[in-house]
Amino acid sequence: MRKRIGEVLVEQGVISAEQLNDLLAQQANTAGPRRRLGRLVVETGLADERQVAMALAGALRLPLTDLSSTRIDPQVARRLPRTISEKAGILVLSADPGEIPRIAVTDPTDVVSLDEVRLHLRTRDVYVSVAVERDLRQALARVWSLSSDHGAVSEMLDDFTDVGQVDDATAESSADDAPIVRLVDMLIVDAVGQRASDIHVETQRDGVRVRFRVDGVLRDVTSAPRSASASVTSRLKILAGLDIAERRRPQDGRAKIVAGGRQVDCRVSTLPSLYGEKIVLRLLPQGTDMPGTATLGMEPDQLAMLMRAVKEPQGLVLITGPTGAGKTSTLYAALNEVSTPDKNVVTLEDPVEVTLPGITQVNIQTKAGMTFAAGLRAVLRQDPDVVLVGEIRDLETAEHALAAAMTGHLVLSTLHTTSAVAAVSRLVDMGTPAFLLAPSLSLVVAQRLVRKPCLGCAEPAIPGEDIRLALGVSLEEVSAGAPVMGRGCDQCGHSGYRGRSGIYEVLSITPELRDALRAGGDERHVAAAAHASGVRSLRTSGMLKAFRGETTYEEVLRVTAGDGAPVDSRCTGCGGGVGPDMICCPWCGTSSDSGRCTSCNRAVEVNWRVCPWCRTPTGVAPAAASRAHLSLSELPAPQTPASRVPASDVPAAEA
Repeated sequence: MRKRIGEVLVEQGVISAEQLNDLLAQQANTAGPRRRLGRLVVETGLADERQVAMALAGALRLPLTDLSSTRIDPQVARRLPRTISEKAGILVLSADPGEIPRIAVTDPTDVVSLDEVRLHLRTRDVYVSVAVERDLRQALARVWSLSSDHGAVSEMLDDFTDVGQVDDATAESSADDAPIVRLVDMLIVDAVGQRASDIHVETQRDGVRVRFRVDGVLRDVTSAPRSASASVTSRLKILAGLDIAERRRPQDGRAKIVAGGRQVDCRVSTLPSLYGEKIVLRLLPQGTDMPGTATLGMEPDQLAMLMRAVKEPQGLVLITGPTGAGKTSTLYAALNEVSTPDKNVVTLEDPVEVTLPGITQVNIQTKAGMTFAAGLRAVLRQDPDVVLVGEIRDLETAEHALAAAMTGHLVLSTLHTTSAVAAVSRLVDMGTPAFLLAPSLSLVVAQRLVRKPCLGCAEPAIPGEDIRLALGVSLEEVSAGAPVMGRGCDQCGHSGYRGRSGIYEVLSITPELRDALRAGGDERHVAAAAHASGVRSLRTSGMLKAFRGETTYEEVLRVTAGDGAPVDSRCTGCGGGVGPDMICCPWCGTSSDSGRCTSCNRAVEVNWRVCPWCRTPTGVAPAAASRAHLSLSELPAPQTPASRVPASDVPAAEA
């Protein structure tokens, strides 16, 4: 008895009859292509994709297939045309001669699509199983990805002449040939499907190497014969409007490419190399794809400080971090919070990467004299409320930004430093006057991006001893949380990670910090005031996420290498890492022999029993201290910090 998907979902209790009627009315009133009812159920929040799949499988007595753990043969799956597979949500799992084909579908009640499958596979019967729609879409993307089509790519390029024998006219004509056009289109579609941020096309001695940067890490995708180098390079240059005859100097351009039915904005950069030109395409997100402040990954208290700063009518908010740390996403998320019809928002960027509606965006043109400093001077005469300066690179730009922040404007900008405290010190080192810096600076945010464990293959995992020691955490502390690690699957490209989230160090400028800035902005004084205000470091923020299973301890160590205090030894009480200048373990409070006096913090020799500057006992016996390396069993018992003793209580020889 044939049923419709809406009837099945009502029978299974996923939605009510009234909700079904509302969805049908919404489906009928939607302009454009008809939207599938199952998709509407998910988009309206009435159920998730797995609940819909389980309800369909249970009602129709069909098996539920887990595509994340099912091996899929691309050649078999491609027996059904791609347009039909993606439109109907159908994946061919097996089609061996003499056997009934097996397929996975998202809507087994769609009998028209099932009849079309029988027609293409030339069979009367098929074994049908139900799959989660998200998993099936990802499987289809992998089936038609460039990495799965390596053989076809090589075949279509085998007939090209050697790169050294191709002149400009031949390269330009072959760049319009169907194989090259198809190859470049496949390249971009595959990159979009794999969530890549960059495409690297590199001409090597023996071929053309193609790599994608996914979640901040480069991964090999495919390779092509070197004979295709000139044609592929010319095709990409033509798309970006570059000069294909110029191969001796770098070029930069932009392109709007329609790939997989969607428009993709690309920034294209060429670089002459030993064997040919290397081309890198940066895939730029659309303004509607930018994350909101709630999805950045900030802790609640950090997000509250950021929102409080950007809601102020004036002040300077700095976002710091290395290239690729997500600073632009944070800036645009903050802009979306303050961009309202009653405010004039102007941005100065080099270059404008993402277009946002409702604001004025200006491209920096250094050769034409349009620098950040010159642009900022001009913008301040345009009656702005909010100004975004892409980067503070020199003293002139810093002074203009701080002056604008002090005279009633909200200024957002970036700086390339490793931490929030270092950003303040960088401004001081530039020569920024204290009378401008202290009252103008409102908030400094340092950030990094960490990869998230793949949900399809994540499983509990305790980090190794070397990771724990480097991060300074004990086994007991790690075991108390929910650490996970992805084992690798098709969904994550066997990397164990899928997606990224931010970790942050948010420094709000308190009165104590302003006093430190007025006093000269010494980094040690600023750092002391920051720690006194309870600033959470980048490494601490990352370990909080790893403790909750939102990233891994290995990933935290990778992105914060050099940011944390160096660990020289382990605590005798809990086994946690202890830095060289710590007088006690930060995890359990056990006293530590740090090589410095516990009273005056001056450096003392390992065989001294008393500090010669303040007469404080060091607490380490000479016999134990003379040994260069101590095992855990040989370390002295934990001691409380020694108190200062009068000179009369210390033997003269020891003093």
